[in-house]
Amino acid sequence: MPLSAMTIEKVAPKVTPLPGEQEKVVFEKIARREPIPFDVLIQALNANQTTLRADAATLLGDSGNMQAVPYLIDALSDESGHVGRDYAEAGMATTRYRANESLKKLTHQDFDYVWDAPKPKRQIAIQKWIIWWKKLESEYKRGEAAALNDINKGKYIYTLGGKRAPENPQLEPQSLKQYGVTFKFLGCMITQYDSGYRDTVIKALKEKYGFDPIMKLYRELEEQKKNP
Repeated sequence: MPLSAMTIEKVAPKVTPLPGEQEKVVFEKIARREPIPFDVLIQALNANQTTLRADAATLLGDSGNMQAVPYLIDALSDESGHVGRDYAEAGMATTRYRANESLKKLTHQDFDYVWDAPKPKRQIAIQKWIIWWKKLESEYKRGEAAALNDINKGKYIYTLGGKRAPENPQLEPQSLKQYGVTFKFLGCMITQYDSGYRDTVIKALKEKYGFDPIMKLYRELEEQKKNP
């Protein structure tokens, strides 16, 4: 297939663009540096207003939320630009430039995407992003499946990054006694498999108790230490 005929698939779920009447509200929040919900930023990334789309791409990179990755990959195909601001770099007037910068910030990956390169070359870079993301998504789903398998056996394993924390020795025994939850410490390297497993366990615990019982117990034990 000729490069000029390459079709780039969408990797993010379909999104309802931010309604026009809400664009001014979001712009004002951005100007005041107020927090904006993740779902609203995703809608703003698909808004009709081109400046808002670019701003949303940057804020999604600042969010630290890896769930933004597929939406930002799709935004690499955004051909729009806007005027009216004096940017240090011309690419900052485009959503695709901002999306690429945010992807690199979130993932620490770089697939040689250049915002003003010929479209066929940009499409090759986008395809590399898609292949990389699908691999991570597959690992995440493996983690989900493993967690569901354990949960169906009555095993709730709460995974945490880092090492076992000595400052609150009651957390583990009380978690097991009150909620039947055991712990596994993952060290410093957290994979997508680990994230999928952990997210699934926390979701199941919230569905069972109406809250994250481990975080609740942690706060209670911390309060007891302050007020023995």
